[in-house]
Amino acid sequence: DDNSQGLSGPESEETQWDWDEATGWDASERETGPGEPVAEDTAKTEALREELHDRFMRMAQGIKDNALREARLEIEQSRQPAPAQFSGNAGT
Repeated sequence: DDNSQGLSGPESEETQWDWDEATGWDASERETGPGEPVAEDTAKTEALREELHDRFMRMAQGIKDNALREARLEIEQSRQPAPAQFSGNAGT
């Protein structure tokens, strides 16, 4: 009796929809069935979402820090004089 496709079940010919243009999605009349989130699953999902957000933010900050570090190294290398060319015949 899955009504996720708008089917109301065998006892009723009237289709029941979860979408209303005025209010959006409405799940208040649906029964919780297998696969429906419960409070514990919702808490786990939120914790995972927060962890992923934190990881993403750390990764983004790391990329920014690495770009700054690379720019600093390029500036420092451009300020240093070029090394003298080695000539193997210096002592002869």
